[in-house]
Amino acid sequence: MRTRNVVRNSTYSIASYFLIVLTGLISRRLFLAYFTVEFLGYEGLFSNIFSILSLAELGAGAVITYNLYYEMTKGNKEEIAKLMVMYKYIYRIIGAVIFVIGMTLFFFLGIIIKDHIVKWQYIQIIYLIQLSATVSSFFFAYRRVLYKTNQKEYVFIRIDTIASIAVNLIRIFIIVNFKSYILYLFIPFISNLLANIYVSRQSNIDYPYAREAHVSAEDYKKRNFFKDIKNFMVHRVSHIVYSGMSNIIISIFLGIGMVGMYSNYILIKNHVRILGDRFLQPLQASIGNLVYSDEPEDKKILIFDALDLLGFFAASFVSVSFFVLFQPFIRIWLNETYLLSLLFVAMLSANAYVEWNSIIIGYYRDVFGQYEVDKWYMAAAATVSVVLSVTLAPYWGLAGIMAGAVGGQLFIWAGRIRFVHLYYLNISPHKYLMKQVIRVLVLILEVFSTYYLAGFFRPSLYGFIGRGLTCLIIPNLVNYGIHHRNKDFQQLKVYFSKSFSIVEEALIRFRKNRR
Repeated sequence: MRTRNVVRNSTYSIASYFLIVLTGLISRRLFLAYFTVEFLGYEGLFSNIFSILSLAELGAGAVITYNLYYEMTKGNKEEIAKLMVMYKYIYRIIGAVIFVIGMTLFFFLGIIIKDHIVKWQYIQIIYLIQLSATVSSFFFAYRRVLYKTNQKEYVFIRIDTIASIAVNLIRIFIIVNFKSYILYLFIPFISNLLANIYVSRQSNIDYPYAREAHVSAEDYKKRNFFKDIKNFMVHRVSHIVYSGMSNIIISIFLGIGMVGMYSNYILIKNHVRILGDRFLQPLQASIGNLVYSDEPEDKKILIFDALDLLGFFAASFVSVSFFVLFQPFIRIWLNETYLLSLLFVAMLSANAYVEWNSIIIGYYRDVFGQYEVDKWYMAAAATVSVVLSVTLAPYWGLAGIMAGAVGGQLFIWAGRIRFVHLYYLNISPHKYLMKQVIRVLVLILEVFSTYYLAGFFRPSLYGFIGRGLTCLIIPNLVNYGIHHRNKDFQQLKVYFSKSFSIVEEALIRFRKNRR
């Protein structure tokens, strides 16, 4: 049943996202044709500011979510209802706090933005629209967690897909016909609000028992929420500092225009990550169910090793592709004016490798509590990231800031490795670490061989397709050659065999229904 739900969620996710990416890329291309890159800088900068404001959440959502995984597995409707009511009250308070802090910061924007190409009132309107979008999510989006923990993400993926494609098409129309950045920014705010309201109402139908429950202060104490939130607070603060400071540092050291240039690369990186998440994230609910199941320890270790190998396959393919394809893609999609340095691309690719290679172990970590165990790894990640970024930015520019991100990502990964091995698998992480050293050496071989072979293709659209095929073949061929005989790969084959059978059954049912 777990495999069936994973495949169903992944199929809906991947099929839909290609349309979103295509319309989004067209929208960004037209945006840069009609507006200056500084507008992207404002948008990225404010997004970072609001991610820092979300510190007010303090990790309450994560604490409640990991409790929901357990209760969903047990089918405890009464407890699920109580957790959701707690979630609602907490998020409403958080939304109000963020609104107050955001309005206070409104009067200090001049300290952060040193250079601006439009009237100051225009920038303030941009800020207020993005603040409204951030605050509204705390009042409606929280009910999505019911579908996530019950392995039914496809329910809200459908509405999100329709909304995202509609937003991109309307944005294209606005750019060409009205050339209004305010309208351009306002459309996704309205769309997300309507989508969240729809999902909220649908959840009331699908989970009527989770609408109301009597909750007291004693309920919060009994579940150790405040203790868990206190321990997770270090995680939350560290994650926000790690992920939310880059645009602010760029704006201060390199200017708002460079934030816009940086955002083009990050847009592609994020599209690829979201696509990967839509393929892999349905595994998280299955992992949550597995963790709290009665499966024998040796089977849990076997499944972990197999999924971790899948994470490495994805990480090596993505990082090699980034290094080989990013610059040619920017030339085709935009033009050479928007190219950043090859050193920056190398740092971005390294960051992508660490990020993707730690996805699976991150999924395992997320279904547990005990945030006190690895909280100082998270604190170290934030500190290293900011210190390296600020230190290297004057010398390496954007590449230095991305190098800081790589350093921070390594500490996050280390904390996850230690936790999962000592508190779930109950084995030493030394063998795992040696495996990672070997995988890095394999990655280096794949990067250099792919980059060398891709160099034979000319800088054109057909050349880009040739480079893409090279990226598809070389790293995956090397990985297959090295791993196809080991037990982790054999377990993956079993999983994919089940997955293909489920997809085949779904296609047969679809054809029958059409008749």
